[in-house]
Amino acid sequence: MNTLALILLTAAVVAALLGFVLRRHAPANAGAPLETRGPFVPDPNNDKALLVQGCSADELKKILADFARMYQEDSPDFKYLMRNEGGFQRVAFPSDLKPRLLSFLVNYVKYPIGFDLSGRNVLSVGIATVKPDFGAPTPALGQRAVFYIPIDDRDHDLVYIAVGDHTYRQSFTDMRWTPTEDRRMAPKVEMLAK
Repeated sequence: MNTLALILLTAAVVAALLGFVLRRHAPANAGAPLETRGPFVPDPNNDKALLVQGCSADELKKILADFARMYQEDSPDFKYLMRNEGGFQRVAFPSDLKPRLLSFLVNYVKYPIGFDLSGRNVLSVGIATVKPDFGAPTPALGQRAVFYIPIDDRDHDLVYIAVGDHTYRQSFTDMRWTPTEDRRMAPKVEMLAK
């Protein structure tokens, strides 16, 4: 082996060892995307809510019952309270709801299986205070988040999340909060986000 190859091999080994040592002794979140992760602990005083416009209360009850059947294994205690509030049906969750299920529900109300809502502009918006179990970026913790379907959505498998001036795209394939500059928020959702 020539001298140059030996130097390059030695440098590669030293770099690998240095990387290993630094990773073992770095703080837990060093180099991570600063996302919070925590176990879901149901909070009976949670502020998660779903605001829906564009379908009747009876239709919404059927959609919620269908959603509960679909996710029965993940949320066996799916309970909700519904009331009319300022032109919206407001749905609250007294037994709490896992954060990812809130995202799924916002999407499902917009695109329910087996329900014909064509020709209507159904608005489905989730609202919640971000806690560690949301898997959100650290700066979003404790902030009010608005979950919504973006304007001109063609994916049908995601939600957007607005937290203050920041907007995130959450794909259901990985559930990450990916920052996006394109807010794509309907004016009615914008009013709710304030």
